Amino acid sequence: MENTLTTEINFRPYSSNDRESCLSIFDANCPKYFATNERSDYAQFLGIGSIFMNRAISLANNLAINHIKIAASHLSAPFFTKYGAVKVLEIKNGWGPDMHRIDMELMVND
Repeated sequence: MENTLTTEINFRPYSSNDRESCLSIFDANCPKYFATNERSDYAQFLGIGSIFMNRAISLANNLAINHIKIAASHLSAPFFTKYGAVKVLEIKNGWGPDMHRIDMELMVND
């Protein structure tokens, strides 16, 4: 008898909404495949965008910079919105065909 994989696998970009599911899968595979002390490293890997933003905001605060200018695509802009960035300009096809440029500002010092 031949073993056949019947599950269809679809790959897509990671979304921050996937974080808890990814951590649950990690937990389900401990300790057989991963050491439990590896969880924090894995969680940090999933939150790398957050680490980048927190460092940028901290640096801006330390330098008394009032706002950070961001040039994003229409696909990445929602990530920056989570940190309070607001759209100031949209340029259709600004990064190329079907890749719209979104200029944003994030106020960091009140």
